Amino acid sequence: MRRLFRRSMVIVLAMTLLGGSFSAYGKTTTRRIDDSIDWVSLQVGRVPIISESDLQEDLEEAKRRREELASQKKKVEKETKELQSNFDKIDKYLQEIDEKQSLMMLEVEAIESELARLNSELAVTNAELEAATVRADKQYENMKRRFQYLYEHGNMTELEILLGSRSISDILNYDEFAGDIRAYDYQLTQSYYEAKHQVNLVKEKLEMQIGMLEDSRALYDAEFEYVETLIAKKTEALAEYERQIGVNEEVLEDYSDLLAKADADVAAAKKKIEEEEERKRREAAKKAAEEAKKRAEEAARLAALGRKQTQAERDKKYANVPHTGVSSADSIQLKNVTDPAKMIWPLPGDSYTGSGFGPRRAPTKGASTFHKGVDIGGKMGAPIVAALAGTVRFSGYSSGGGGYLVEIDHGNGFMTRYLHCSKLLVSTGDKVLQGQKIALVGSTGISTGPHLHFSVLIDGTNVDPLLYVRY
Repeated sequence: MRRLFRRSMVIVLAMTLLGGSFSAYGKTTTRRIDDSIDWVSLQVGRVPIISESDLQEDLEEAKRRREELASQKKKVEKETKELQSNFDKIDKYLQEIDEKQSLMMLEVEAIESELARLNSELAVTNAELEAATVRADKQYENMKRRFQYLYEHGNMTELEILLGSRSISDILNYDEFAGDIRAYDYQLTQSYYEAKHQVNLVKEKLEMQIGMLEDSRALYDAEFEYVETLIAKKTEALAEYERQIGVNEEVLEDYSDLLAKADADVAAAKKKIEEEEERKRREAAKKAAEEAKKRAEEAARLAALGRKQTQAERDKKYANVPHTGVSSADSIQLKNVTDPAKMIWPLPGDSYTGSGFGPRRAPTKGASTFHKGVDIGGKMGAPIVAALAGTVRFSGYSSGGGGYLVEIDHGNGFMTRYLHCSKLLVSTGDKVLQGQKIALVGSTGISTGPHLHFSVLIDGTNVDPLLYVRY
């Protein structure tokens, strides 16, 4: 029975996942059960890496299936909780009935004990009544015989009494004696019958008490019968709840297994997407590095030829670089973006660029003749923001000429540097978001005045920052 119920629950699960109806499942649905259960893994296994949209679609579908499984499990958990609640209520009720039955048994035992006592008293009373009856009847018979004797031998005339008496005292004594005998007999008979009456009253009282107790015992017997029937029904219901709870627990185990499988498949789908994104990031970084290297080589070649790039050549060189400058650091929305193609301008509100990337004449003693970045702005204390999200690799003073600087690692070999700062707002090891304030413009280190020296490095090689970002 339990196996059949579990099979039915799995059928319901499969139909739910397939968009079917509970009341309409049949042979076709049964054939689809195993495919429905293994859907997630089949989805991940059958799809090769084709495109990001395909992988994302598979991931969303796997998530949807997982949510449906979780929803079905939640319903069964709720039902199981309700079953357990009903089970606990009945179990508690049975305990109360058991306690009540125990009290009833004690009361019945008290009634039986009282009945035994009263019956014992009744037996004694019956014996006393019988003895009193015998005494009263015997006295009554004796009194009748004496009365008969007096009647039969007491027909002496007053003359005979006078003639037979020796004195007036004899006459008076005879009359008094006869009256005393009659009065004594009457009183004795009355006392015996009165005693018999009193004993009879006690008997009637005992019989009434016994009758009341027997009626009470009969009521208890009827209540016992009702309670026993009720206990039997409640025990049967309790067993049914326990069976249903057991079945639901097995179904929940099945759901847990399915959810674990779905979680694993969703994780696998996410991993494929992450691997594809990582592959694309590396390809983009590699391509950007190659392009930057080519441009750097071209710039070096042109510098070697002894001429500068024309404005038209510079415009052509940076034609595809997005403009990302904003007027204020406070207006920037902080994001967890590390894609170099989405870099933002590091000095909000200041579009001025001085010395560019590449060969140059040293502007001051100690400065390099090959500029490894681009100089931006010139306002002391202006806020500098992170061009991309990442981890602060270094925040401190550099004796190499950069003064106070911040270096941020954005992953995949891509880093940015911010030199000559007047104040540092982050520390080594901090996680920063794109657009977060990290320092203030200054003129520390080898510098001719307040500005931001902004550098971009790919796998340790400096490239032209303007190939990635423009104001």
